[in-house]
Parts: sequence; C-alpha cells; structure tokens
Amino acid sequence: MKPKIYSILVMALLCSYFTAHSQSKAPIGFDIRGRDCAGGGGLCSVNKTSSPNNDIDIQKLNKNTFVLNILRASLTLDEEISVAGNYFSSFQAILPKIFIQDGDLQFNNDVLEVIGIDPKYNLLKTGNYPMQIKEDEVIITLTLTERSKK
Repeated sequence: MKPKIYSILVMALLCSYFTAHSQSKAPIGFDIRGRDCAGGGGLCSVNKTSSPNNDIDIQKLNKNTFVLNILRASLTLDEEISVAGNYFSSFQAILPKIFIQDGDLQFNNDVLEVIGIDPKYNLLKTGNYPMQIKEDEVIITLTLTERSKK
C-alpha cells in the first residue's frame, strides 16, 4: 500500500512541477496595435516588464514556438479587432481562426530568455498564425524564425 501512495505522491509532484515550469505569467508586455503601433493586426512591440502580466500566460512549446493564452475579459473591443480582425462574437465555431501579424517583429534577448526561446529565433514574421477563441481565453501559437543575416 505504501509504495502505491508514494508513487501517486511522486506523480502529483512531477505534474505540478512541469505545469509550473511550462506555463507562466511572465513579466512581458505585449502591444497588439499592429504595425508600428498605429493600428492594424498583430503585435507591434514586446518588452520585458517589472511585474507579471496577469492577463496573459505564456507556454513554451519548443525551441522557437510558444503559446499566448490571453484572458478575453482583459481585451477591449478595439483589441479584439487587432487580435482577430473582427469582434470575437462575430466568429462562427466552424470557421478557422487566424492571428494576422501584419509586420515583422524582432524580439529582444531579454524577452526570449524569459520565455525560454533559443535566442537565435528572434523574429516573428509577417503572416498568419493559429488562434483559438474560447469562452474565457484566446490562444495564439507563435513561431519565431532566425533573423536573416545581411
């Protein structure tokens, strides 16, 4: 009986450890006002901040991909349009949802370190990224690429 209880306890501790380390409320600020922060779709800046953003969870998936979980209640209607190109309420469940990044965005090393992304992958390219709109959160999967050398 004791080995079974011990095994269950070890499994519970491991699960809580991996959950705590794979998803976090990181001290990072995301500005979603589009290209040059002048309106449009996508991120215009990402910065390390002094305190965690309680409205966004960040989950690293691999060396260059991470997921943003954004609390829907924290977004204004204008921010909904910046994120999804329309109000969330206008989406039908069967339609694919995409996050449109309308301009390249370079991440600085401080931000990459906090997220745990390999620093050579520091560029969010213009394009479409997978997005899910759930009842209480928006989930966006972002993949960074290597900045081309000139």
